[in-house]
Parts: sequence; C-alpha cells; structure tokens
Amino acid sequence: EITTRLVGSEMCIRDSARSIRAGEYWRFVTYGFTHRRWMHLAGNLLSLLILGTRLENQYGRLRFCMVYLLGMLGGGFAFLAFDGVGTCIGASGALYGVMGFLLSVGIADRAMMGRFLYEYLIPLALVGAAESLFSPGVSGWCHAGGFLPGLLFGLGYLLHRALSSK
Repeated sequence: EITTRLVGSEMCIRDSARSIRAGEYWRFVTYGFTHRRWMHLAGNLLSLLILGTRLENQYGRLRFCMVYLLGMLGGGFAFLAFDGVGTCIGASGALYGVMGFLLSVGIADRAMMGRFLYEYLIPLALVGAAESLFSPGVSGWCHAGGFLPGLLFGLGYLLHRALSSK
C-alpha cells in the first residue's frame, strides 16, 4: 500500500521487543503517526475528528494533547508488554485514550456531554471493543493500553474539579 511505502515500516513498533531493547525508543511515539492502509488512516481521522474535536473544544488544547500522548504511549507500552508480536501501527492507542477520557467525564457529567455521549461516544466504544476482541491483526492490548491512561486522566480531572470547587 502507498501509505506504508510513504512512511516506511521503520516508523512503527515492528519486532517490538528486539527493537526497543536495541534502544529504538522513538517507536513508542512514531507508530501512532503511521497507518497500514488508506481505510485505516481514514477511520482514525474520522474518529479523531469526532472525539478529538469534542475533547479539545470542551477541555482545551493542552488537555487534548496530554490525553492523546498518554494514550499513544500507553498503547505502545501495553503492546510491547503483553503482545509484542507483529507490528503496532496507527493512532488507535491515542484515540482510545481520548475515548477513555471522554467516557469517564461524560458518564460523571451526562448533562455537560449531552447527546454526544449516547449518539457517538458509547456506540464508538462498543464498536471499538468488538474490533479489539474479534478482528484479526488488531492489537486489543494497544487499544486497552491507550484507553486506561485516558480513563485515569479523566477520573483525575474529575477529582481535581471536585476538590477545587469546595
């Protein structure tokens, strides 16, 4: 595919354990900016448009960047620790981080999230969970590893907000 030829497979987490042990730590970030096929890229861009725009508009650019980076790093580390076979490629870990953040704050404050929670976020989370569990070649560990830091960051945000309001 042309996207693989454009960026090269050297950007992803390929042969992870060996590459990371060899000191190629940059793979924990670069994998999130490469995609295997055009449809993979299009799906992640659509998710980024829906989820990322919501997070950035509602919680700010800095918080969006922090959640995105934490999700990407968490996805890469989880892939390496629990899967490590094959190739980790794509922005899914980061996007699952964004989804985890939005779910935690959205469930806690349904009024603020409005229809977005039920019309977009929960359906995307359910489809994503099914994809993670049942699609061959999809790293569920990368998805879970991205989701968890986003969820925890969202819970931390809620705790900070609750303590600040007292």
